Amino acid sequence: MVRKRDRRNILIGVLLVAIVIMSVGYAAFATTFTIGGTATIPNNWNVAITNISVTDTQGNATSTTSTYTATTATFAANLTAPGDSIEYTITVTNSGTVDARLKQLVPVITGDAGAIKYELVNAPETDSILKAGEVITLKIRAEYDSNYEGIVDPDANTRAITLTLDYVQNS
Repeated sequence: MVRKRDRRNILIGVLLVAIVIMSVGYAAFATTFTIGGTATIPNNWNVAITNISVTDTQGNATSTTSTYTATTATFAANLTAPGDSIEYTITVTNSGTVDARLKQLVPVITGDAGAIKYELVNAPETDSILKAGEVITLKIRAEYDSNYEGIVDPDANTRAITLTLDYVQNS
């Protein structure tokens, strides 16, 4: 009987040790590890049209409108006779820390004055790079077309152009 009791006590002891080992093992494997962190990109995108100015006028040319946003510039010129012209200078600034690439430059001309023509004098090429911190200028010239043979309505001698500069991050 003593032998049976000793065997039973040993069996109970082994089972208790097994339960303790299984509890510790379960606790070790049931632990959830959480790894956290923060990543920041220190780059700043800031490419914009920063100024428009009239830099040259000939004859009786006048500027009726010159406005701009970060990506568009709009001008309207009033030209009354052959020889009239006006030139605008647009300043584009990359104040950011990322180089920019000109995806496209889109001119849209509106107005009824067919005698007025616009010319982009030194427009940047598509895919040209505007480096961080760099400033470029481009010129637009509005001129009364001396070869125009249509009838010029004195009430319709204004024509506007809107330029849209589409810059993207240079990769």
